[in-house]
Amino acid sequence: MKQYEVPYNFSYDFVPKLSRRRELFSYIRCIYLPAWKEDATSTRQDIETREEYPKSYDEYVLRLKCLQQLGIPLCVLIQRNATLDALERYYALGIRIFTISDDALAIAAKSRHPDISVTLSITSALTESDIKSRDLSMYDHIVLFYWFSRHLDVVKALPEKYRYILIPNADCYWNCKWHDAHWFATTREAEMAATSQCRKCIHDMRDTSYVEPENLSYFDPYIDSFLRE
Repeated sequence: MKQYEVPYNFSYDFVPKLSRRRELFSYIRCIYLPAWKEDATSTRQDIETREEYPKSYDEYVLRLKCLQQLGIPLCVLIQRNATLDALERYYALGIRIFTISDDALAIAAKSRHPDISVTLSITSALTESDIKSRDLSMYDHIVLFYWFSRHLDVVKALPEKYRYILIPNADCYWNCKWHDAHWFATTREAEMAATSQCRKCIHDMRDTSYVEPENLSYFDPYIDSFLRE
């Protein structure tokens, strides 16, 4: 059975709603959320402007602890400007899964805490050549870039020594060149400008990286789990 990584956007009703659907828990590998905004930069920083986003670090920790009461593992995104000290704070809070994009940090973190699981973020935008030529053994999972959703033949030929995660529900252009500007935009205007460039390349869903639910089974033999945006 394939599992899914599910996003937490700090909605107040997330925990009550999910707690009423315990039959879904076995399908969830982890719930992922961004690190506190002053600890690191993540692809979810757009939610920092939402009304429901915590007003302080103490409130952030309280919300995190409420999530932990579900009994589902949590993954913290620390994709840019991350330090080992920041990661240590989340480890002390009980976090054992991290998504990062820094090889040196991954090595240092795994050396200090062999019990953690480290995922290489999609923000690394790895190509087929990168995966085949680089040493990525410091990562437990690798999130594949959107391009791979349209190249099942390449996914089949990736090194079997790594475990891969695919994002099947993204409506981004499968060969997007503006991903950093979109992921790390600091203003709504900048994010929309990057999105508009991407949208110019999309004429129908076949131009996106979206995988129809009925087609996910084609990826099952080669993908360890799926991540929902």
